[in-house]
Amino acid sequence: MIPLAGLSYLYGLAVRIRTRVYKNRRKKELPGFVLSIGNLTVGGTGKTPAAAMIADWALKEGYRPAILSRGYGSKHGGKIFEVSDGQHLSCTPAQAGDEAYLLAKNLPGVPVILSKARYEAGLLAQERHGSDFFILDDGLSSVDIQTEERVLEGLEKFLRGRTSILVTHRIAPLRRADRIIVLEEGQVAEMGDHGTL
Repeated sequence: MIPLAGLSYLYGLAVRIRTRVYKNRRKKELPGFVLSIGNLTVGGTGKTPAAAMIADWALKEGYRPAILSRGYGSKHGGKIFEVSDGQHLSCTPAQAGDEAYLLAKNLPGVPVILSKARYEAGLLAQERHGSDFFILDDGLSSVDIQTEERVLEGLEKFLRGRTSILVTHRIAPLRRADRIIVLEEGQVAEMGDHGTL
């Protein structure tokens, strides 16, 4: 049996190497304002309705918004797939997935584009529709290490000097914690800091 500390060390080493690789990658930026709506933990928190509300507001303010989504429940196969050009729906709910289809149906004037490669989807929205305001629906669902680090750094600054509880299934955020409590079936299984666990 391998001790937990040994596995923790190896995992931590892998995370540090991956973080370095991501930090050294060339940064991509879309030509406009980018707003990511999401969270790092669970679904069902109203992200899609928030995306719709912000897209509607942006349109009324004179922006040319586009909603970019990964397309959960869709049958687009990971390729860039335009659910709507902002005027016409180009598919059925079964093809787009319920959330993307409803966004496209209820937001005339707002293109809805599905792709795992949201940067490329954003470039397409800018090229075809002149989009200048990009809304990433559930933009934190599969964040890279660099994005997660930026979110956690922002949280750390905001929570500095305050006691806070972070519930996570991911190991990376735990190295910032003063105290880690591991629960198993609702009971405390282990407790300590990142170095001891």
